[in-house]
Amino acid sequence: YIDTSYTTSSWNHYALQWDGTNMKQFMNGTEEKSTSHASPVFDNKYYENWFGGAYGSTAWFNGAFDEIRISSTARYSGSYTVPTAAFVPDSNTKFLLHCDGTNNSTDFIPDAGVTRSAIGLEAENNTHISTAQNQFGVSSAEFDGTTDILVTNGPNLGSSQWTIEMWARFDSVSGVRVLYDDDYVYIAFQNFDPDPSTIMDRMSRRDDFEAIETNVDWV
Repeated sequence: YIDTSYTTSSWNHYALQWDGTNMKQFMNGTEEKSTSHASPVFDNKYYENWFGGAYGSTAWFNGAFDEIRISSTARYSGSYTVPTAAFVPDSNTKFLLHCDGTNNSTDFIPDAGVTRSAIGLEAENNTHISTAQNQFGVSSAEFDGTTDILVTNGPNLGSSQWTIEMWARFDSVSGVRVLYDDDYVYIAFQNFDPDPSTIMDRMSRRDDFEAIETNVDWV
């Protein structure tokens, strides 16, 4: 696990990637963990991506997302300078959401950018656009911690390299909070410290979770 302290009012950049050999996790440009994994990580059943929660879990995210991107390449070879502006689509961009729009709207529109297959996106429950805070642009996606999620029906990354990343701002770090889940790979945080500004960063394949993080219970 990774012990990282910050306040709930701060924006942080998270990235999880697979480069064909290792799964690596990054926070604010720093490579925090690398796990050897030579075989493709994604399965080929559903291709659904859940942002803000996990299937079969009650570990809902409470806070805001900005600049959500899924790529068919390993974007980072090691520690990097965090993005200083909104992402610009390129040929490796498979999904990009700037989270910009009208306050309280549930109409999230992915950035089509370069030519690629359309990906459906659904804002469930009270997930909405909020102009109260943002990292870039004019707004962000707001989640209230009680069943709010954004769900896409793709992309299918198959056996290619990939990177999943986003900016996130926590309103609460109590218990377990999931940033991302695809029923196989997930990004989650667990607060073990009495100080609520300290959270533990958890990333791994779902089926390898107990083997890699033996002191963690999935909820």
